[in-house]
Amino acid sequence: MALSLSQLKSHPSSQKRKKRVGRGNSSKGGTYGGRGQKGQKSRSGGRRKAGHRGKKSPAFISQIPKARGFKSISPKMNIVNIGQLNNYFSDGETINLKKLLNSELVANNGNELKVLGGGELKKKFIVTAHRFSKSAEDAIKKAGGAVNIIKKAPDRENKKKLDNKK
Repeated sequence: MALSLSQLKSHPSSQKRKKRVGRGNSSKGGTYGGRGQKGQKSRSGGRRKAGHRGKKSPAFISQIPKARGFKSISPKMNIVNIGQLNNYFSDGETINLKKLLNSELVANNGNELKVLGGGELKKKFIVTAHRFSKSAEDAIKKAGGAVNIIKKAPDRENKKKLDNKK
């Protein structure tokens, strides 16, 4: 005779019946029903939430660090000094953010490029950037180069504000 799934039975001791407590004193576990005596925990639904610490704030809140400091709203800049340009570029070359990234002079940590006046400029360059320091702009022009400032397109919200001012 072949054995099928419908003929399988579980062992009687494997299915233990749930003990019903609090159903009168003649049954086991009457009156208090294993809940101890009076108090919040003896009532139905009377358990406190996890992490409850009396008058203190919950434990999980005290474990989260407070956010200190501030996040600057000004855009992050890729910064390069004019003294560094001498070593990487030839005379009369056009320099922009893409070329600086390729030459690994700047790490890509922002969308914009700012040129500062640190160092001495010995060659003439045509430099295209979003911002220049006054000393960098003067040094590039003094060396016979040119400065091109990239104007960033205004955001939609800023554009609306500008249109409303007119």
